[in-house]
Amino acid sequence: NSESNRIVVNLEQPQTVAPPQVMQNAPRQNVSTPSFLNESKPKKSGGCFGKILLTLGVLLIVAIVGGGIGGYLWWQSLQKSPAYSLALLVDAARRNDQKTIDQYLDNDAVVDSFVPQVTEKATERYGRGVPTDILNKAKSLTKNITPLVKDRARQEIPTFIKQKAQLVPEVSPWIMAIGIGRVATVKENGDTATLGATLPNQPNRPIEITMKKNGDKWKVIAVKDDALADQIAQKIAEQLQGLGNKKISELGQKAASGNLEEVRKQFENLLPK
Repeated sequence: NSESNRIVVNLEQPQTVAPPQVMQNAPRQNVSTPSFLNESKPKKSGGCFGKILLTLGVLLIVAIVGGGIGGYLWWQSLQKSPAYSLALLVDAARRNDQKTIDQYLDNDAVVDSFVPQVTEKATERYGRGVPTDILNKAKSLTKNITPLVKDRARQEIPTFIKQKAQLVPEVSPWIMAIGIGRVATVKENGDTATLGATLPNQPNRPIEITMKKNGDKWKVIAVKDDALADQIAQKIAEQLQGLGNKKISELGQKAASGNLEEVRKQFENLLPK
């Protein structure tokens, strides 16, 4: 019978498909994970360490560059300082380099600065007990021997500088400049600078040096040293006392100071008989 052999499918109800049955006794298969999935990721601690190294490297480079710039600026400042010019003068005097000495020492200006100092010391040395009015008249006569004072100072000052330069340790000028900056009182006022210090091995002998700016250098234009002024005054007095009238007259004419013999007579006339 054909009707009994027909298969009837109900389209109104959804058909369910039974899942395949797994054999109960079938062996399990191990599914391996791909090797690239098993690779461990970089640890966070390693990344932090790299950042620290990078930061330290950057800081080191900044420190080196900053130190180099700072050192260059410091060196430029030192080279333009009064202390460095004075150190170069001392070094040149120690080597007897007259050309360099002339670059940092205005000898004529220094000599001029010693004239009032020598006059004052001569008054102190030889004017003790002399009445004030006579002393004032004597001071007015000292202008007549000014060329003689300058001549003597011109001889003594270079010798003084060279002698004192030998007492300074043999070090580089820049090291000497640092030392001067530490032991001396340096005051800058525009193009003028004043250095106050004591001489090497003579802590009780203060001196004052005045310098004037000359381009990138500083030049010594005045020196105040009571001991040297007194020494010059004493030598001038000895020089005058040890010469006869004729020699004194010749010396006065040579020094372009007029007749020193007449000046001495005027001094003698001022003194009480």
